[in-house]
Amino acid sequence: MTCNVYSINSKTAEEFPYLIELQHAHMSILPTVLVAPISTVRSDAPPAIPKLCPSLYIDGIPHCVHIPMMATIRRSLLGAPLNPDKIELNRFEIQASVDLLISGF
Repeated sequence: MTCNVYSINSKTAEEFPYLIELQHAHMSILPTVLVAPISTVRSDAPPAIPKLCPSLYIDGIPHCVHIPMMATIRRSLLGAPLNPDKIELNRFEIQASVDLLISGF
């Protein structure tokens, strides 16, 4: 799992300003890539399901990865990834969330 994070420029950017790449780097030859949207953690929003929506930090600000919203997009739409020094994440939690969604445990 690559876990690169990308800024997005679309109509949904206000709610989901980032995407995380979930596909392994060995699959970079494919024209599409598996991603999940990332949103900021808002105090007025209902709490996310932690096991399906793991947290990460971008520039020290808490965000939520929405694993149930995974989808593929054209790799050419991603642009350049954010600097990894700006991102704090736990790959194992993200992988566990994907596993939970797919296999149920």
